[in-house]
Parts: sequence; C-alpha cells; structure tokens
Amino acid sequence: MNLLIMLLLLNILIGEPQTSPSTIVMNASLTYVGSAYSLVVYGVSYANSSGYIIVPQGVYEGRFAGLLRLGNFVYVGVYQGLITKSNFIGSFTPIISYEAVGVPTELLLGNYT
Repeated sequence: MNLLIMLLLLNILIGEPQTSPSTIVMNASLTYVGSAYSLVVYGVSYANSSGYIIVPQGVYEGRFAGLLRLGNFVYVGVYQGLITKSNFIGSFTPIISYEAVGVPTELLLGNYT
C-alpha cells in the first residue's frame, strides 16, 4: 500500500496530460469526512459512483489524490478541478484499479477455527 501511495504522489508531482481516454468528467457532490495533519478528506458522490478525495487545507483548486468506487472496482487516481462548498467540478483520472472485497458484517453460529 505504501508503494501505491508513493506512485500516486509521484504522478501528481510529475504530472501527465490533462485528459486521457479513461478520464471521467464530473460535477459531484461533496461531504466533509474529517481532517488531520493539514489534510481534509471529502466523500465524493457522482452518478453511480462514490469515493474520497484528499485535499490540503486551504486549497480549493488543483490536482488531488483520491479513490473512486465504480461497480465492483475501486480506482486509485487523481482528481483535478475546483472544490466549492459542497461540489467538486472537474475530472478523475484512474491510475490503478482493484476489485473490492466484501467484508462480512454479521457472523452466524457455526464452527470457526
């Protein structure tokens, strides 16, 4: 996971073309999740997807690391755009994806070893 984060940050620093074939243009709603270490985390809701965007405090425009869950896949990538009070207007470019794994929320009686 640390390698994944380092690759994502390196991609943000180096930069890449503004759009790619897999770029998703969005006008998404934001929900404040929390903040720590001068970073703010917002929940992103767009069409049939949801995710998270990590933003430095006091920054409202630029490129930000984040996740986007679409169907059974989670995409790690870069959000690029403008953050307003309750919306994100811009695009999401996935860098890597993985299949989401469900976690049981309830245990039934049985023989667990």
